[in-house]
Amino acid sequence: MAAGKRKTVTATLIAILIAIITLGGVALWWARGGEDEPKQAAKGDGEEKLDRGEALRRKREARADADPLERVRVGGRVTRADDGTGIPGAVVLLSRKDVIQGQAPRPGEPTLPLTAITDQSGAWQLDAVDPGRYTASATAVGFIPATGDVRITGRGEQPSIDLAMQQGGALLSGTITDIGGGPIEGVLVRVTDSSQVNLGFNQAPLAAISNEDGEYRLQLATGRYSITTFHTDYDAEARATDVPEGGRREDFRLIPGGTIEGVVLARPDGTPVPGARVNFSDSRSGFSGDMDTNISLDGSMVVTDDEGRFRITGVRAGVVSLSARARGHASVTPEEVALGIGEQVSDVELWVDTAYTISGFVAPKGDPEGAIEGVLVGAWQMQPFGMMVANAPTSSDGYFEIVGVRPGVWQVGAIGEEHLLTLAGATANVTDKDVTDLEVAVARGRCVGDHHAERLHLPGADQHALDRAD
Repeated sequence: MAAGKRKTVTATLIAILIAIITLGGVALWWARGGEDEPKQAAKGDGEEKLDRGEALRRKREARADADPLERVRVGGRVTRADDGTGIPGAVVLLSRKDVIQGQAPRPGEPTLPLTAITDQSGAWQLDAVDPGRYTASATAVGFIPATGDVRITGRGEQPSIDLAMQQGGALLSGTITDIGGGPIEGVLVRVTDSSQVNLGFNQAPLAAISNEDGEYRLQLATGRYSITTFHTDYDAEARATDVPEGGRREDFRLIPGGTIEGVVLARPDGTPVPGARVNFSDSRSGFSGDMDTNISLDGSMVVTDDEGRFRITGVRAGVVSLSARARGHASVTPEEVALGIGEQVSDVELWVDTAYTISGFVAPKGDPEGAIEGVLVGAWQMQPFGMMVANAPTSSDGYFEIVGVRPGVWQVGAIGEEHLLTLAGATANVTDKDVTDLEVAVARGRCVGDHHAERLHLPGADQHALDRAD
């Protein structure tokens, strides 16, 4: 199978952004209604500079006074659209609208998908979910998937996330085995519509989970899909397939994945670095190892614990390149580790040197007092080539933070669900200190390449119930 087909949706997003950057932004895929690309406010406009400075000051003060957000309990019901009765055994998947997918159960561990199985009444629950914007999906045999958008605030009781499903759909099924032919239970099969460009906002991934016999089943609307597998003990596999009205069978044979454990240490004295973001690339990666990036192309992330330790699972055999970034620290060169099939390598040391932070706020174009939540922010440079993404999508006040940035001249861009891509919304000249209080102004608009200018809705989605969370 071609390498391109083995990349995840996350890798596709990154590839699209890198391709646009490489071309210098010549062929942007955006509808502007005759407007030019948004730019920073003219520096000669003293009044606007004053307004922007005052707006940034107010945002900083409000942020300092705000209570920290916490993981919260979320849940809801999956029901039949015709009579409202609960659907037991449905698979619910929450997917954050972010480059990073899933959520780590604890520091030092890799991210895991946010999934739940409904009980006999159709109810489901997840006990601790990070605040942010998500897509929610539910699948069940005999029913068309239901999807919708969710906003989790991180404060207080959250609205019920309810999904109503209609009968129908074509069956996608298969068996998942190991290299010895034995069934693998508990494999998450993630399915995404691949008939259109997906920038992480407009499509909700769907999921099924293999049973004790290694079998998985879910109903889909006919079309073309990308399928990926996830299990902490196995190397992920991916492929594209067409699902016709008569259904499709796709079997997988998984190879045991390796595990890498280690610690992040700061030069010169070897102090452990907690909260460092560790990323890796293996033979699945389609990019050169000399690119400066904080992205793992499988969409996972590991953040070191209080002792600076980390653990990465499901890694493909071969030479694995590891690097780390934290507030004030970054790897200068990646650490390469040779890994066999199913092998565990421990005591890996990732040494980091001094680095800096780029931070600021995303606001609507022409409204420095405003804020845009859920925007993906990244910084890039061409010489040497590098691409860094923010720790998370912008918060409710529009704040973003990119840590572990090496010195250089970085262009800071952004893209949002309802906002146009800005490749160079601000410039950060990183020398020997943090660059703070950047303002990235973005304009409202939709991607022309998104065939669904309105959000994708599969039949049966109870959108009204989900939109209450927005």
